[in-house]
Amino acid sequence: MSWPVLAKALLLAAALAGCDRPSTTSSPAAAASATAVPFSEGNAMPAATTSSASPAIAPVRTLGTFTNRLGFRHLYLLIPTGLDDAQMVALAKSVHVREKDAWLWLLDSDEQASALLAALPKVEKGDVASLPREWFRAHTRAYSVLEIVPKAQGGGRRWALYRGPYATEDLLTVLPCVDGAGGCK
Repeated sequence: MSWPVLAKALLLAAALAGCDRPSTTSSPAAAASATAVPFSEGNAMPAATTSSASPAIAPVRTLGTFTNRLGFRHLYLLIPTGLDDAQMVALAKSVHVREKDAWLWLLDSDEQASALLAALPKVEKGDVASLPREWFRAHTRAYSVLEIVPKAQGGGRRWALYRGPYATEDLLTVLPCVDGAGGCK
């Protein structure tokens, strides 16, 4: 799927949600210098251990956030390289419980995170020239999205986690609905 098509699809989904708030981006300089502090403060989630029945949750670092003009908050996280699907699912579920209204982007590199965050307000307006596309494509391991579920499948909205940078059929899991965030059920 091309970037303009993906951007239009995301904007259409946002328009259907009926939100209308100004866009904001965390400072690229702040993203580049992010340090590990308690995740509840929005910057990092400490490593956690789980039972032997589930994979250990890897530590993450917040690279930055972007809230689009329609009110969707995107949270860009640096994750360790080499995580398998089960580890990414466990990590996403753990973060989603704390960040229940955020669209998560799990990246395994922070090399061009500042450029990505600086480009997002322009991308929202249709200008993708400054977007580090190849880097983003190569290093986006998974992302979550608030989906509209067809009435034939129960209707409503759900949070879903997909593999890679594009809207694909590679659904990793449906994330739990936490306090109805995003209108999920």
